[in-house]
Amino acid sequence: MPVSIFDRMFSWFSQHIPIIGVALAVVFVFGAICIGLAVLAMRNRRGNSAASSAYPPIDITNSTPGFGTSFPSPGPDVQLEEGVRQHLNAGRKIMAIKLYRERTGCGLAEAKYAVEEIERQNLHS
Repeated sequence: MPVSIFDRMFSWFSQHIPIIGVALAVVFVFGAICIGLAVLAMRNRRGNSAASSAYPPIDITNSTPGFGTSFPSPGPDVQLEEGVRQHLNAGRKIMAIKLYRERTGCGLAEAKYAVEEIERQNLHS
C-alpha cells in the first residue's frame, strides 16, 4: 500500500517535535539572558561616575557673553543706551541690536525689544 504525503508528514513531525521543542526552549532562554544582561548594562551605565565625569563641570563665573551663562548687571547702562541711540539716530537699527546683544548677552528677540523700547523713548523725548 502506498504511503500518502500526510502519513509522511505526520511521521516526520512525530519524530522531530521533541528536537524542535528543545531548540525553541534553548533560543528562548538565550534571548531572555541577553535581554537581562542588556538591562543590567544600561542600569550600570547610568550610575557610573566615570561616564558622568567625561564632561568637565561648567564654570559660569568666567564665561563669554552671548551664550546664556552670563547675566547683565541690573539697572540701566548709560553708555550702552547712548551707543544704541547713536546707532538708531544714524539709521543702523541692526547694529544697535547687535551692540545691545554683545554688551548684555541676551537673545535676539530680547535685544530687539529693548532697542525698540529705547527707540520709543527717544521719539517721545
